[in-house]
Amino acid sequence: MQRLPRAPAPYMERLDPKMTMRTWWILLGVAGVALALPATATVREWSAVGTVGTVGGTTSLLPLPAALGDEFELRFSYDDAATDLLPDPDRGSYPILSLRVTIAGSSLDWIDAGSGMGAIQIYANSVDQNHWGVSGCLGACDPDYDEARLNFYFPQDTILSDALTPPPDATGASLVQFGLFSSTFGSPEESFVDVTLEAVVPEPAAALSLMAGILTLGAVRSARRL
Repeated sequence: MQRLPRAPAPYMERLDPKMTMRTWWILLGVAGVALALPATATVREWSAVGTVGTVGGTTSLLPLPAALGDEFELRFSYDDAATDLLPDPDRGSYPILSLRVTIAGSSLDWIDAGSGMGAIQIYANSVDQNHWGVSGCLGACDPDYDEARLNFYFPQDTILSDALTPPPDATGASLVQFGLFSSTFGSPEESFVDVTLEAVVPEPAAALSLMAGILTLGAVRSARRL
């Protein structure tokens, strides 16, 4: 009988036993951590869409060109366990991670990893005018005025908590404010875009566990080095 070369051992048999156990402990540890991750790892993304109804003021100041009837989208993201920055139990302010405005196919990031500032603000209970709103401000601007914004205003005691929530149903809102203002930084003039809101929808692909992904990737790389 012809002697044939010994078949290569399966991958797991060829590994040093200690290394194999180390790999499994890493993977089991990552799985445990991922399952125990707090809600801080979850990013939510929403898209508000509508049609430009009014363009006013000095339109050359607009950061994006806009015309009557243009499609308008405001897309924003946030950590759904972000910390409330206000001590008032009826007023909440939560930082957002991103905010992008698109008008007629042209886009601009108001908020990204390196620029701009923005927040979700929630006024509840006995506050005279209850409010859920998200706004973003470009780098050189007045955050109280120069904003891309989506605001819902409700009668007193409509919103029962200042806890961070997704955008509310606009039914029953006394006012919906959707659009943007140009920056007044360095100029007494301004321009504005007023938008008729048509829908606010979640982006399912954004609901992901960032930390779990990072940990899993780290475990795979560690396993490859073993």
